[in-house]
Amino acid sequence: THDRQKLIRCHVTAKRAIMKCLDAGVDVFDHADRMDRECIDGFLKAGSFVCPSLYLTKAIIAKLSEGGNENDPMVIGLRADYDHMLEILPEASAAGVKLMVGDDWGTAMTPHGDYIKELEVYVNEAGIEPLEVIRWATRNAGECMQMGNRLGTIETGKLADLLVVRGDPSKNISVLGDPANFLAIIKDGQF
Repeated sequence: THDRQKLIRCHVTAKRAIMKCLDAGVDVFDHADRMDRECIDGFLKAGSFVCPSLYLTKAIIAKLSEGGNENDPMVIGLRADYDHMLEILPEASAAGVKLMVGDDWGTAMTPHGDYIKELEVYVNEAGIEPLEVIRWATRNAGECMQMGNRLGTIETGKLADLLVVRGDPSKNISVLGDPANFLAIIKDGQF
């Protein structure tokens, strides 16, 4: 895969599996629910990307908890993973792990178009600064797609795909989720 200049991506949750994937040269990790400091160091050393997809876990917990099932062993396990991620993500972010948003969308629990819910989890529940989460969704995603030279940041010579919103998403990430706040969409530098 790497000989063809492509990245290797893996859905993985347990620490042991994360470490084995790092040893195998995996570039993009989806979930990584049980990452710890050793995993963080491994991600940094390898230059790996991590897409926690934490909103999916929250949605599954809510769905499985309906009707008084919050003590179901699966719900308890998912809740433990979720709580762990809320604690470790700020450490991973501060260390410089290339985190991203998005993935696992298009289900009944996570319909396309509800992406703001994931951004809000990282800001409102994990305590990550909104601007940092925006970087996950833009700069880091562009780099992961191996298109960082064309998109992901606002620089001369890049694609100039921008969303102009009413409000300041660096202070209130939720303004990005309300179409009433969308003032302009710029594609390739054109309104």
